[in-house]
Amino acid sequence: MKMGWSFRRSIKIAPGVRINLSKSGVSTSIGGKGFTYNTRGRLTTSIPGTGIRHTQNLNVRRTATPNRSAVAASKRIDSAGTAQLSKREQASRDFVAQVQDRTTKVLRQYFITYGVYVVAKDLAEAVALEDHQEFLGSLTREFEVTTKAIKLAIDIGSISLAEKEKAMLALYEIERKCEDHQGDRSELEDAATSLRNKVRAWPALPSFVGPFLVSLLGCLLLSIGNFTFGSILIVGSAAYGIFKLKSFEKKKALVLDEIVEADAKFDSLVTCEISPRPTVLNPKDSAQVSALMLAGITMVLALIAVVYYSQSSERSALISSENSNPVDNSVQSDAVPALPNSASPSKSSLPTLQASFDCTKARSNVERMICGDRELAADDLELASIFSKAKAAATNRTAFKERARKAWNYREKNCHDRDCVVRWYVDQKAALLQIVETGNVETN
Repeated sequence: MKMGWSFRRSIKIAPGVRINLSKSGVSTSIGGKGFTYNTRGRLTTSIPGTGIRHTQNLNVRRTATPNRSAVAASKRIDSAGTAQLSKREQASRDFVAQVQDRTTKVLRQYFITYGVYVVAKDLAEAVALEDHQEFLGSLTREFEVTTKAIKLAIDIGSISLAEKEKAMLALYEIERKCEDHQGDRSELEDAATSLRNKVRAWPALPSFVGPFLVSLLGCLLLSIGNFTFGSILIVGSAAYGIFKLKSFEKKKALVLDEIVEADAKFDSLVTCEISPRPTVLNPKDSAQVSALMLAGITMVLALIAVVYYSQSSERSALISSENSNPVDNSVQSDAVPALPNSASPSKSSLPTLQASFDCTKARSNVERMICGDRELAADDLELASIFSKAKAAATNRTAFKERARKAWNYREKNCHDRDCVVRWYVDQKAALLQIVETGNVETN
């Protein structure tokens, strides 16, 4: 292989216009994304964002009648199968594979040095280029010898030692002449390899499944009232997801810059792009869309969890309040201020008396006072009976319920001794008996 010095530089002189300097001469590139024309006759069209491009050299001509021996030698002639082959047949197939691979490799390397980018499977199209017919014609005899040996090995399953010797001598001659007639663009192979490696380094899409599952656990903790750990899990998973997304975007930007640089070097060396150059299949990813979608779902679930816990707490408080109300289980009480310890007996000193409510669950000092006094407990039972009759007779149930709530809250807040509770029972009995008789409810 011929090796030598190289030089390449691209200078931007105006929007869409660049001057390219290299050891092969000076050229001008005109255009931008989607369309670029080089004054050497190379026209490149692409669809931005898809990785699809097509390069055509307007100065390259293809002959209608390419060198048939070169075309035959550049094609793979594969056998129908390798099952149940004898050792001799297997040796013939191995010989065929060796000749095919070496012929393809040396022809491809020859075209690469002239700036013709082609891979092995497209080599038959490259040997049809008109500019190379004269050289390929000088190898007609060698191509015929190798092709004949390959066909014999495939058709009859074996090949003589003499035929193998002739084929190998012809192969040596093909390799020698191709190396002697190489062009000055041998760096195209390295540029293509570099571009291919950069494309393969394109980062894989990050997965947000792990952070999302952790955030779901955080939402579950929120729904049961564990706001501390739930918030930590949600915020932590969100921070980790952002870190993964930022790392992916940063690596993608670095690789993209390297791909652009490698692609520019490839452009400066290629004269005819028969096979498509290495490129990113899908440069536009959905990482940001996925991250935003999962973040939105997490926020909605967290909000639902908080609302669910709030409603559950309100229901629990309502049930607890209803169970402690001695007048009407549907009445909610306001907060009751604590009374001095001397105003009521302790829970351990309460006798076992029956009232309209469960004395074992007495919460306020007034309730404990009623449960510790036989007369007050009897008054409470009597008031509960009158209350049921008044409730049935009331014409305005809403007003009746509001009146009962205010009366009960008044007792809990203002009665700090036994005499006050006795007066309260007397007043309530009289008011409720009035409702039983008339059905009218006064809330003042």
